[in-house]
Amino acid sequence: MKNDLGKKMKFAFIAVSFIGTGIFSVHLMLNLVLNNFAYGKILESQNPIMATRANSTISEVNTLKYFYLNKDITGEPKVGATAYLVGDLNTGEVVLAKNQKERFPIASISKLMTALVARELTNPNDTAQVSKKALSAEGKNGGLQIGEKIKISDLIYPLLLESSNDAAEVIAEYFGRDVFIKKMNEVAKNLQMSSTSYEDPSGLSPKNQSTVSDIFKLVGYLNKQKEDLLQITAR
Repeated sequence: MKNDLGKKMKFAFIAVSFIGTGIFSVHLMLNLVLNNFAYGKILESQNPIMATRANSTISEVNTLKYFYLNKDITGEPKVGATAYLVGDLNTGEVVLAKNQKERFPIASISKLMTALVARELTNPNDTAQVSKKALSAEGKNGGLQIGEKIKISDLIYPLLLESSNDAAEVIAEYFGRDVFIKKMNEVAKNLQMSSTSYEDPSGLSPKNQSTVSDIFKLVGYLNKQKEDLLQITAR
């Protein structure tokens, strides 16, 4: 039987942490792993999935199947996050989770939806002009200048790589801010993200809320349909 050693598994680790009164931080980490290892769901020191054996021999791989193993098999993983979810993006399987249906402000994770909607609406030559109002958004990431003309497709990079609030606002303004935000909510509904709502394109609004379960649905969709957007976040 031919070995399937090249098959890839991609995992998402999504965590929501309380960092101050009324303030939550949302983290998304993607792990790409190959099936010639055995993997554990060891969440030690708030780290996601870790390989338990990095040098498995081919003979061992032939007899190994994927398995998940707690370092302490009698206890639960020690994770300080208020809510978390670890899941296989290829299959949609949830490996473990806590408070996965509880809503929290999602901050800049909102930009994943902004990027997705921008990609769906944008034509190759669509070019926006940076406005003073867009640059008034909190934060200066992206290095944009008033009056600068830039392709929407190029704005995706500062949006995802630098978490640029300016880029998010420029994109939304180009399509009509209210129309764009409405589209963000429509796409969330279409993806059955029933506990998710957006009120701005950047995540500055605390009313941008979701659950780790819904974020997992979004990342799973991106993994299958818009993988290039996830690849940008990993650069």
